[in-house]
Amino acid sequence: MNHRLPFFWRFHRTHHSDPKMDVTTAHRFHFGEIIFSSLFRVPIILLLGLRLEELVVYETAMFVIVQLHHANVGLPAQLDRLLRLLIVTPASASLLCQDVNSSASVAVVIGLGRCTW
Repeated sequence: MNHRLPFFWRFHRTHHSDPKMDVTTAHRFHFGEIIFSSLFRVPIILLLGLRLEELVVYETAMFVIVQLHHANVGLPAQLDRLLRLLIVTPASASLLCQDVNSSASVAVVIGLGRCTW
């Protein structure tokens, strides 16, 4: 949605404004995007009935994974292949993000999806 809809792209493009993707890119978001994201997530959290402990585990895992796939690091090939089954790795994020005209978004926790960089 952030890549496809012009209104949301106005905010999300801040994340893509980094000339070289690295771990700091994972923190580059427009305040408006954070607000919209929160407004979207709160009802889902309530609907699913997540407990605080479950939310903390999810957010912690998400933070670590997002840091990893934005990091400018190389992983051993076997480890990268294994992790790609579960998450977006730095190498797969780099490959997926080469297509700047892509309109799809990244599936962060599971290794599916594409991104626009």
